[in-house]
Amino acid sequence: MSSPFEQLFDISPFPAVISRLRDNSVIAINRRNSEMFGISHADAVGQTTTHYYADLSHRERLRGPLEKTGRADNVLLHLRKPNGETFWARASARVITWDNEPAVLTVIEDISEQLSAQHALEASEQRLAAQSRALTSLTERQADPNDSFDHRLREILEMAVMTLQVERVSMWRFDANRSAIVCQGLFKLTGGVYESGARLGREVAPAYFDAIEKERVIAARDAMTAYWALGSIRRTSTLVSTSSGFCAMVHAKCTGSS
Repeated sequence: MSSPFEQLFDISPFPAVISRLRDNSVIAINRRNSEMFGISHADAVGQTTTHYYADLSHRERLRGPLEKTGRADNVLLHLRKPNGETFWARASARVITWDNEPAVLTVIEDISEQLSAQHALEASEQRLAAQSRALTSLTERQADPNDSFDHRLREILEMAVMTLQVERVSMWRFDANRSAIVCQGLFKLTGGVYESGARLGREVAPAYFDAIEKERVIAARDAMTAYWALGSIRRTSTLVSTSSGFCAMVHAKCTGSS
């Protein structure tokens, strides 16, 4: 009959593994561990704990504290499942006695989603900070009343490229009869190139013109649908049209495009 400890170990809601201290071989895993890693108790027993690590150097994050104090808490580890899938986990461990010899009980928690959310939040905060700095800088630069429109536009487009971290940003204007859009300015990150004057006629891409006239904003995820008639243009854009006839495009390379 199983001991109370063994019963509690097996029904724990957190994945847990017990390994032999002298050779790091797995002695036991609980049901939750078996479910998470997709491995049976029989297959896990006898393997070394090194099989669990996606980054073997992370093993020292547990071993160091265990050797000094017999415990390790809230250690961040990059782990790997038998099928090759990796994930991030928070682990805590204790040195225990199992069958009259030293062993290590390790309990883990999958925190991959938490880390992804945290990284996304940090990235968003960094973008907002960069945008705020960019707006402040532009405000200071635009204070000169004698500055030309073309020079101001170049500064705005260049700042947009740097802040949004895209390859190019451009601003286009409809001609008088709205039969074409003419590039007022385009800044490319590669080479720091600035150009203007390109023209795209309605007859070349009627579906594209219909899209930008019907929608004030075409999100990047929908831009390829709007571009089906452009043929050789293989880039997505966030495009904003205005009542004055201007439209701004933020270009980003599509996955798989040249």
